[in-house]
Amino acid sequence: MSTPSMPDVATPTGAETPSAELAPLRPASLDPATAYLLTLQSGGSRKTQRSALRVVARLFGHKDEKSMPWGRLRAVHTGPVPALLAERYTPATANRYLAALRGVLAQARRHGQMTYEEYEDATDFKPVRGERSKPGRKLTGEELRRMFASARGDVRRRRGARDAAVLALLSGGGLRRAEVAGLELGGFDGVAVQVLGKGNKQRLVPLPDGALRAVEDWLAVRGRHPGPLVTHLRNQRRGLCAETINDVVQGLAERAGVRKLTSHDGRRTYITDLLLAGAPVRDVQALVGHASLEQTEKYLRDNQREQAKARTVKLLAVPY
Repeated sequence: MSTPSMPDVATPTGAETPSAELAPLRPASLDPATAYLLTLQSGGSRKTQRSALRVVARLFGHKDEKSMPWGRLRAVHTGPVPALLAERYTPATANRYLAALRGVLAQARRHGQMTYEEYEDATDFKPVRGERSKPGRKLTGEELRRMFASARGDVRRRRGARDAAVLALLSGGGLRRAEVAGLELGGFDGVAVQVLGKGNKQRLVPLPDGALRAVEDWLAVRGRHPGPLVTHLRNQRRGLCAETINDVVQGLAERAGVRKLTSHDGRRTYITDLLLAGAPVRDVQALVGHASLEQTEKYLRDNQREQAKARTVKLLAVPY
């Protein structure tokens, strides 16, 4: 059987923001991109790395990961990619894109589209070096009170109840936005929520009283029919995606007059407040689904570092 002809590989020229619209994976397809994505365990990881492949494909002038002839890439093509990514993205993001490139080329080799030597040469690039401060911040108690008060006083009662429940799950449960999006009504027992986290791992997260009240108030509006715990306002059977969870939080903050934040800031606040209150690190790790204690401890160290910097600069006197 003859191999289908593949389009030429162009010299990388520029990158674009990948589209948020993603077609579902089809296991029957054995192109390198799909084969690579199927090696990833969670749907969230597949979606993230599909976007990464799309960015890399557009560097070479191709529309998406499907139209890109990955098996034709050689060292002369991939050599400039790290520098091009470093110009446009943070080191962490650039290295995630490079990991996707390595992964898809590994699948191209396995499918006979390139030799082992060609694969070795094409992936012989160094990671992007550097470090950036992660965006985000810990919310104050006053900011949380203002956001919950805004939600309770929302003239659109369904929106207010829904948004308060989302904020409660983030700041009172420490959930990731994708975990909130994945919650089902059947996973809430009135005390805790059953969460499917990274690595396809389940955990049970008990909620504090205030968060429970917010969820119960939302359910009084939503109803008790089976389906996603948090739904669209007009379609009660349709759950929210992770990106919409972030939009919900940002919209609520704007209405409450709270400066810009992200959905992860609710999780950051949950972790940091528990650690500052003296909760055992291992218990917090179990609650939030971190793979290591190091991940959990970093939130406390980051907070302490920022406080130390603020104290240090007060030692200076600026004669203005």
